[in-house]
Amino acid sequence: MKQKGVFLLLFMAILYTSHAQIMFQRHYGGSGDDIAGDVQQTTDGGYIITGQTKSFGDINGDVYLIKTNEYGDTLWTKKYGGAQFDRGTAIRQTIDGGFIIAGSTESFGAGQLDAYLIRINSVGDTLWTKTFGGTLQDEAYDVIETSDGYALVGYSMSYATVFSSVYLIKTDLNGNLSWSKNYEKLEINDINEFKQTPDDGYFLAAMIRNQGSAQKSNIWLLKTDEFGDTTWTTEIANDTSSLIVSSVETTLDNGYVLAGSIEDPTGETDAMVIKTDNTGTQQWIKRYDRGEDERAACIRKTSDSNYIVSGIKDFSAKKLNSTFGISDQTMLKSDEKLVSSDILLMKINLNGDTLWTKTFGGSGNDWSRKVFQSIDNGFVILGFTYSFSADNEIYLIKTNTSGFASIHDFNEFSCFIYPNPCNGLVQIELSQSGYLPLQYSILDLNGKVLSTGTLNSACQSISIPFKGLYVLNFKNSKISFSKKIIVE
Repeated sequence: MKQKGVFLLLFMAILYTSHAQIMFQRHYGGSGDDIAGDVQQTTDGGYIITGQTKSFGDINGDVYLIKTNEYGDTLWTKKYGGAQFDRGTAIRQTIDGGFIIAGSTESFGAGQLDAYLIRINSVGDTLWTKTFGGTLQDEAYDVIETSDGYALVGYSMSYATVFSSVYLIKTDLNGNLSWSKNYEKLEINDINEFKQTPDDGYFLAAMIRNQGSAQKSNIWLLKTDEFGDTTWTTEIANDTSSLIVSSVETTLDNGYVLAGSIEDPTGETDAMVIKTDNTGTQQWIKRYDRGEDERAACIRKTSDSNYIVSGIKDFSAKKLNSTFGISDQTMLKSDEKLVSSDILLMKINLNGDTLWTKTFGGSGNDWSRKVFQSIDNGFVILGFTYSFSADNEIYLIKTNTSGFASIHDFNEFSCFIYPNPCNGLVQIELSQSGYLPLQYSILDLNGKVLSTGTLNSACQSISIPFKGLYVLNFKNSKISFSKKIIVE
């Protein structure tokens, strides 16, 4: 009886953890390269992902959309574009339940590359599309739904004086151009994200530098009014090192936090977070030096008044001169792959001090794009991976509050079970085949073994012909762990 009680407590702990916070790792793709752009949790608890696919569309790449449920299982996919290069970089669910996608297109528009805006309904059907730009290259990297339309930000070569300018576009609800603005400080001005401020203006953080490999980069902060007219600007610089900004977030005291990297003349690169007040005056800067090259890609507020940061670690800095931007666009168009990288997840407090860090990925290259806190107070990371396929795949990770993506953390090893709940047939997927063969047993609530078997493949289906709540135990000489399963 005592043993049964211990097992019951263990089972309920597993069940409670699983119900309270869903955890999974999923990768999506086909026979070509598929690139992640952005992700948002939808009102039904699932996720909407945009990016680019070369697996299911034109060989040059189409805008790709994936809708999943709360477990990361694909519900439907869509692709948009023409015969040339097209990709999605940002997506937002609109107030009516549809979606707005921002990105870039070579298939349509006036120039070599144009900013691309796609409005779709709740099931991905196109309502309208718009392009913006001149005769050269122009891209949109972020989009916001405003009270009277949409705002986009990116870069422009068509309207720049020298090389590239920050490009801010405002449209009405039908995507018609209301106004556009270009901002320049140095020869190269590049941006990834922006925020709308309480006064309906915009806050922009750009990476700026002059042309030439020896030129170091600084951070340029701009505040505009609701019409894009500049309210103030300020610059953040380091005497010897380059500063690169990848992400911005508003703070509880009406200031801002910036995430990116600091790169020394020697090539050493570390993740970096900067806090400013509401006028852009720097209050503190934190450099996270853990002995490996690291770069922060995205920062967001958390419900406990801290910050969650995602990025990449242990990569070749010489092959990656900026995190996301003009050089990133060039890299994504090529087949060049990073030497080595893992996804970094880091929680920091209001002063930038590290609370904990986690890493995700396999033996290949894994790279983070976005992160945010989910409705169950876990975290969602979007990136892309070369660890599970010969081609690049979109990588979606859902963790619990502590940053774990499975009940047990096995570094490079993960076990995915789906669908869950199931109707009696469940798919078992292992991230690595090196742990095979793996014995499994199915136990009921009382700890009774109902069935046993062996996993001989990294992707294998098993049948559970009983309705109810069960525990799957897996073990061999290398590893032992449990997963819960619900059969309906």
